Amino acid sequence: EMGRNEPRSWGVFLADTVRHIANGLQEQHGINADDTIRAILESLHKELEDPTSPATGVFSPGHS
Repeated sequence: EMGRNEPRSWGVFLADTVRHIANGLQEQHGINADDTIRAILESLHKELEDPTSPATGVFSPGHS
């Protein structure tokens, strides 16, 4: 783990990504960013509870 809180770090990364998407849609199409964030989170929770397809592949620890 090398001194990092991996789940928290991934959460921050995902939150930043969602905000960037929401801000981009607002800038380009006038879609309210808060509404987009809510819709993305709703979709994310639904997908985690009932996936539309199975997750495949393996975890790669990266470079040492």
